[in-house]
Amino acid sequence: MKRRNHRGITTGTVAMVLISLVVVAGAVLLLHYLIDRHELYRIADLTNRMVPDKIGSSVHAPASAAPQTSTPEAASVIPVATRIPERQLSPISLNFGGSVALETSIRQSGYHKADATYDFSEILESVAPSMQGDLSVLFMENLIAPGEKVSDLIAPAELADMYVSGGADMISMAFSKVLDLGLDGVHSTRMALESRGLDLAGACDQRLDSGPESRIHEVAGWKIAILSYVWELSRKGTKASQDQEIEWSVSTIQEAEDEIRQVRNLGADAVIVCVSWGTAGDTTPSSRQVQTAQRLVDTGADLIVGAGSRRVQKAELLTASDGRRVLCAYSLGALLCESTKTGAMESCILHVKLSLDSSGRVQYEEIGYVPTFTWRQKISGTTRYRVIPANGEIPQGMNSEQKKKMANALSRVTKQVGNALASMAVKH
Repeated sequence: MKRRNHRGITTGTVAMVLISLVVVAGAVLLLHYLIDRHELYRIADLTNRMVPDKIGSSVHAPASAAPQTSTPEAASVIPVATRIPERQLSPISLNFGGSVALETSIRQSGYHKADATYDFSEILESVAPSMQGDLSVLFMENLIAPGEKVSDLIAPAELADMYVSGGADMISMAFSKVLDLGLDGVHSTRMALESRGLDLAGACDQRLDSGPESRIHEVAGWKIAILSYVWELSRKGTKASQDQEIEWSVSTIQEAEDEIRQVRNLGADAVIVCVSWGTAGDTTPSSRQVQTAQRLVDTGADLIVGAGSRRVQKAELLTASDGRRVLCAYSLGALLCESTKTGAMESCILHVKLSLDSSGRVQYEEIGYVPTFTWRQKISGTTRYRVIPANGEIPQGMNSEQKKKMANALSRVTKQVGNALASMAVKH
């Protein structure tokens, strides 16, 4: 039998096989590529839904938007969502004392003739424990002007030491006579106070410091706006402000509403309004003061503290247009002055503890007060002044007349403001 001859694999056949293999491999690669691209687009879409619209946005991705896979491949593709952590602020403790007027007889009581120096450090020492907190503020009624003759208005530089020994951290400089010496008086006063480590509010000596940014202070992590105003300048101060064109150096109550809005826009956590207003001797706020306080609350003030009348006036909770309840203490009285008239020898140190609720609004954790009394004691022909808690122990050496005045001071402060503050403390 004859065997059949077999031919080998031709070149054409090999070529067809190779082409087929290339086509199959290409199809596989294309399919894999399309699958991968689909997965990448899906992940990218998911990631875009996770990231807030912009850095600093308070809108965070919902939990359901988180990727469902924890594989290394997915982790290498999906970035961590940008999330700005909420600021956790602990409650903040604030204290406010009344006005301090270093008048002639008080100034003379601290004068040491032997070496021609002054020492007022003991006058406020007894109330310093009541001023302990994150921020304590006093209202001033003097200027410090080295080289000028001292007077009821112009105090020696040692006044600043008295503020420090009394526990103050900040001084409200906005009072009616603050511009009586022009810009020089503001400058020298600021220099003296700042050299003792005191912060200032209400008056500045450089235009660049007059903006709303300078009103915001960092206190215990909070951005606290301290807005300090004077109701109106003295005639001499008004003339000086106009002649020297320095109206910008002192904050007047007419600017308050605009500045409240400005500091709010700058991110202030709380807006505190301090104002020197009213007429000396008045025991009740005027209708104009009450109306102004309501406007300030409606605009966004979280607390209003007043002085200027040298008498303790009522305190009340005002209801803002947005429903907030805001404390207004119209006048804390004179923490220190030389007058012996009824009501002039007592004052109130106001204490508040603030926190933020879940919506970022200020709320009151505590509201309290310490009534004070200015004790006058004759020693070697000189009247010695000491401001003491009116509800504290009777100091050794106090005579029967001063004991009676101290008791009356406590009674008046309790009647005027204490009962109201006590009821607020229960509510909050």
